[in-house]
Amino acid sequence: MIDFLDAAFASIAPSLGLAKDHLKLVTILYVSVPLSAVLKRLPDDKPYLKNLFNIGCLSVFVQGFNNRISLFFLVGVFDLWTALWTLIISSVGTYALTFGIQGPMMPWVVFVFVMGHLSVSQMIRQFHRVPDTVIDNTGFLHSSASPKLT
Repeated sequence: MIDFLDAAFASIAPSLGLAKDHLKLVTILYVSVPLSAVLKRLPDDKPYLKNLFNIGCLSVFVQGFNNRISLFFLVGVFDLWTALWTLIISSVGTYALTFGIQGPMMPWVVFVFVMGHLSVSQMIRQFHRVPDTVIDNTGFLHSSASPKLT
């Protein structure tokens, strides 16, 4: 995580009456909206440009670093290492299923896989009683403050 960003959000959040992670979500939403205008104007006949824009190298947010925007949001702002693994599992699983299954049932199989993976993630949050103010399970589940089921 980028410490100065976390410190900035932690100092501003109480004055706004928000949780630190919720303020991060709102800020990222407002930063991402102008980027959607750029994405819309990329040519449709070159889908690779849109893919590169979505996951590609843009140094808009952190000057001097050539980081991917998704990685910057997930790891740099939120410290979501588990979310990164969840994203990788979903992406690789979806790719493998779409590449390996031919026929009309492929979209349904991928849908069931992705929804099942999402359901397991949500059940883990509920089982460990992670509060809504916590975005990522990792820090909460490994801390001594996490509630235990009785």
